[in-house]
Amino acid sequence: MDICGKRVRWQLCSTLALCIMSTTHGISLGWFSPSLPILQSDESPIGESVNINDVMWIGSMLAVGSLICNMIIWFPIGFVGIKKCMYFVALPNVMNWILIYIARNSIYLYVARILLGISGGTLVVSFPIFIAEISDNSVRGTFTSFFMLTLCGGITVGFVLVFYTTYHVLPCIVIVLPILYVILIIPLPEPPHDLLRRGRDEKAEKSYYFYKNLTKDPTKQNENKAEFNSFRERVLSGGVKEKITFQDFFNKVSMKAFGLIAVLLICNQMSGTFAIFNYASTIFTELGSTMEPNICAIVLGVVQLFGLASAVLLVDRVGRRWLLMPSLALMGLGELSVGLLKSFASPHFLDHHGWLGLVLMCFVAYTSSAGLIALTFVLIVELLPVKIRAPGASISMCGLSCSVFVALMTYPVVINEYGVDVTMYMSAGFCFLGFILMGTFLPETKGRSMTHFHIMTLTHGISVGWLSPSLRLLGSAESPLGDPLTITEASWVGSLIGLGSLTGNIIFGLLLDRLGRKLCMYFLAIPNMMYWILIYVAQDVTYLYAGRFLAGMSGGGCYVVLPIFIAEIADNSVRGALSSMAMMYVSIGMMVGFTLASYLSYHLMPCIIVALPVVFMLAIIGLAETPQYLLRRGRDDQAEKSFYFYKNLTPPTSSDKEASSHDEAKMEFDSFRLQVLSGGVTDSISWRDFINAPTLKVFGLIFVLIISNQLSGSFAIFNYTSHIFAELGNKLDPNTCTIVVGAAQLVGIFSAVALVDRLGRRILLLTSMGGMGLGELAIALLKCFASDEFLDQNGWLPLVIMCLVACIASLGVIALIFIIIIELLPAKIRSIGTSLSMATFSAFIFVALKIYPTMIYDQGLAATMFMSAGMCFFGFIVLGLFLPETKGKLMTH
Repeated sequence: MDICGKRVRWQLCSTLALCIMSTTHGISLGWFSPSLPILQSDESPIGESVNINDVMWIGSMLAVGSLICNMIIWFPIGFVGIKKCMYFVALPNVMNWILIYIARNSIYLYVARILLGISGGTLVVSFPIFIAEISDNSVRGTFTSFFMLTLCGGITVGFVLVFYTTYHVLPCIVIVLPILYVILIIPLPEPPHDLLRRGRDEKAEKSYYFYKNLTKDPTKQNENKAEFNSFRERVLSGGVKEKITFQDFFNKVSMKAFGLIAVLLICNQMSGTFAIFNYASTIFTELGSTMEPNICAIVLGVVQLFGLASAVLLVDRVGRRWLLMPSLALMGLGELSVGLLKSFASPHFLDHHGWLGLVLMCFVAYTSSAGLIALTFVLIVELLPVKIRAPGASISMCGLSCSVFVALMTYPVVINEYGVDVTMYMSAGFCFLGFILMGTFLPETKGRSMTHFHIMTLTHGISVGWLSPSLRLLGSAESPLGDPLTITEASWVGSLIGLGSLTGNIIFGLLLDRLGRKLCMYFLAIPNMMYWILIYVAQDVTYLYAGRFLAGMSGGGCYVVLPIFIAEIADNSVRGALSSMAMMYVSIGMMVGFTLASYLSYHLMPCIIVALPVVFMLAIIGLAETPQYLLRRGRDDQAEKSFYFYKNLTPPTSSDKEASSHDEAKMEFDSFRLQVLSGGVTDSISWRDFINAPTLKVFGLIFVLIISNQLSGSFAIFNYTSHIFAELGNKLDPNTCTIVVGAAQLVGIFSAVALVDRLGRRILLLTSMGGMGLGELAIALLKCFASDEFLDQNGWLPLVIMCLVACIASLGVIALIFIIIIELLPAKIRSIGTSLSMATFSAFIFVALKIYPTMIYDQGLAATMFMSAGMCFFGFIVLGLFLPETKGKLMTH
């Protein structure tokens, strides 16, 4: 649902009013770290400098105040209602700023931080519950993430304000915000859940109409009343009016929820999501950053905001579990990288690569914010049973406060006593622990998580990324094959993946409707495993030829099977985002493959990566076959079960013979079944299904899309980035530049995932083609007309332009090709049509990989870029004239 839609208008306005207070609390938290240097100096504004012991206690008093409040806040929420508790949030915050202003010694700051903790303790319990109880399911995750976005945004604002205002001016500015917050929430009614809980049904009904923005039209009165009555029955069936007993806490469901929450909270704090950023300045100093440490901390805060913004856009589209798991894993890898950098990098290396520490910390900030930070509160509220939500949230926040206190007491000691590297190893360990435990036991609270199959796209990306750094070793005198590869052999090793992909497109296209989507997914893993085995045992180049061909077969199968599988199980509102993720994982895999091949030995890498296809096969065991395929094969009962599984619906009881007339889940499946069968999917396919005007137009558009994709250089150019940077006079290490460009590509694909179901396919694709063409034209002109002196003095310019090209190409040309092909094709011939399209796609990959090295080395970089830009503009014109918007198209027709 659109977050600006009519139905959720007052839900959004109420959430934004609360966000003023969460921003204020964030500013209060952000004040601490940059204020420490002046408080510890001889010119301390409180009259005496604070020592390290004072710093530890001032920092940790926040958790003490929060813990005190968390322990008791559930009682007033249940007794007087959640809204009256929300009024109280502002008072301790105002007192905190007054005490900071009048402080004469560190005792004032102790008390101020306790009061801030009391305010925050009330806020983190009451706000998520309030937002969850007024919001529709379709926007609940987004609105709860707004709360964390503004909280962390406030921390960044606090950093900036301390940096640019004086100690005594800041409190005078910020104290206005809590007062504004109180004024804005006065007109808001209590949440309907809370009113029903306390037996005030009439007020609950008015509140429900207010927050759902239901019309007062008399003709809609009965419909609105029926909707409220249904809501009332669901709420009361949860036992919210019954007296809470110990059994409500000590049962299997509640204990599992509290266990998961405990793991979530421990991982949240001990992974360093809050504590590390309190000591960001110290970490940057130790990593040799040449930028002002406080400026680095501000940059970190801004990156964190981008991560939270990504979470806001994605949380109700892809689910909580999908965001949390990659967040934990990638944050752990980032912190591990920071630890290794500190442990093994020489002072000379850190002095000349001071930017690397900032980049790694920004990566940690982004990945932590996009999942672990943003989703903690929404997961807690959704995991807890409704009956014990208020006391359960209070207990959970007590746990959070305790872990904040422990983290804020532990981290400065570990950093000072054991160093940044040990601190980062510890933090990474908690991330990986959380990844294992939450990955094993955490259910999806939004809907079914459909990320298992992306393990295979990730593995394929690693297979592709392995080539570039490995060619240097294979072409050297130290080649593990014995004899170094020649240029011709290297060309065939690179291009055979295209022929293998073509073969995979055809084979899997033929098998898809015969064996089914799920069985074909199992077969995707086998050629990839054989590829890594052949790399490991290779004695000469023929092993690599066979291996690359098999890797192409697996990848070609992925490009046929997975897009159709995703399109057939996904709702229209998230189909674009889920399909775009396939290319996101391929790009991540290419970066991982490039990095691992650069730093691991030739024979070690296959031993690690060969496990991923095995994990993929195990992970998809629990997935059902797609309901569309089952209906095509006449297995209606299995199709119905599959439909309920993927839509996360509760099936009707087997004894209910009249379910088709009143059960919503059954009625939804019956409607879906009619849509599927009306598309003629059970009829036999004839040549007339291909040779007709609408279908020929579709294949014509797909052909233009494919040639524009490949001959614009979206894949081939990025295989030769090191050579391009060398020709353009870039002084940074070419491989480092390649990794930076890969990161820019990921930013583009992340943006596509976030925007594709909001803006549509057409606008993103045309923007991407036009922007990519302009970027490639700029590179060609730079090579043609820039002097050697200009390139020498502006060596950064090619990197910036290539990053722009990578980012904007990923936004549409790379990310959207599969989803557009799937959505353009008629349902009846979708499997065969996709196979033909992907076969053409693979053929052009082969052509591009053979043409581009010849063009670059024989005709020059400028001619290559002019050709690529020309193909972009050709695609922009043709697709701009004829490509329809496919967003929201039913996959059953």
